Amino acid sequence: MNSIELRESSDPDRVAALALTVEDIAFQLAQIAAQADDDEVAHGMEDNLRDTVLRAIAAGHPDAAQLAAAALRSDDIGFARYYA
Repeated sequence: MNSIELRESSDPDRVAALALTVEDIAFQLAQIAAQADDDEVAHGMEDNLRDTVLRAIAAGHPDAAQLAAAALRSDDIGFARYYA
């Protein structure tokens, strides 16, 4: 295997990642939308959401495509996205 190795299935982070649901993402999207008037906060929350989803996908989540599609709905939330 290359330098990136999969973690054991009993790893708590992996177990939590596999428990992520589309409903969890919808809840986080609502929280981001509630902060849309603060670009920096909303953008940070969006980054955190996408990190969470990527970790779930990397852990082998069986609904990877649905999770990714749900997370990408954050593109529809109106706030400025920029990096310093």
